[in-house]
Amino acid sequence: MKRLVRFLVSVKKEIPKIKWPSKKEMIKLSISTLFIVFIFVVFFGGLDLLLGAIKMVIR
Repeated sequence: MKRLVRFLVSVKKEIPKIKWPSKKEMIKLSISTLFIVFIFVVFFGGLDLLLGAIKMVIR
């Protein structure tokens, strides 16, 4: 129980030190993340179509 209390006290001390991103930074990071996800969707979707087509040819 003492360890939990000590942990929570240390968390309370650390929370004010957090630097949250500004609205502008958050928008920029969100757009970057969505772009990267889009690239992965296109890549893996294309790979799936290609492998599906190869599978149909092999049959």
